[in-house]
Amino acid sequence: MSLNPDDYIPTIDAILSVSDLEKITVKKMRNALQELFDVDLTPHKKLEKEDQIMAAKLQLSLNSRALRKELKTSSANKKRKTPKREGSTNSGGLMKPMKLSPKLMEFLQKDNIPRTEVVKLTWDYIKEHNLQNPADRREILCDDKMEPIFGKKMTMFSMNKLLSNHIFPVEEE
Repeated sequence: MSLNPDDYIPTIDAILSVSDLEKITVKKMRNALQELFDVDLTPHKKLEKEDQIMAAKLQLSLNSRALRKELKTSSANKKRKTPKREGSTNSGGLMKPMKLSPKLMEFLQKDNIPRTEVVKLTWDYIKEHNLQNPADRREILCDDKMEPIFGKKMTMFSMNKLLSNHIFPVEEE
């Protein structure tokens, strides 16, 4: 009996439609076709094996090309398009010095400092003087030195809101 793929295709489709595609293998498919058509397909096993090897080699070469391309583009992206500025200082954005209100200057004993430093110094003072409520650590019980700025008590979440009333941008001259 000659091997004509057109004869087997409807049967293969039928087998695949009723089979679990996660579990069906080439060997199971070949055995089913051998039983149904009473034909010996073992000589074609060698061709199937060669096809598998060729597919694996092709996949490997495609992956290595993609990897080389990826490495090439990532190294190209690493090159800096504009040179880094020499002597740049972090004096912008959050690190920009701000003018403090007289009450806040008296509390921190500092003049023009960045907002981040104001918050850091305030937290240092709170922890040094143990001003957090032991029952609710989110709450801060202000002492006499902090009261003109924050009131009798505040939460840690409202600290920045209260500080914003005492921090102003420095006027450029």
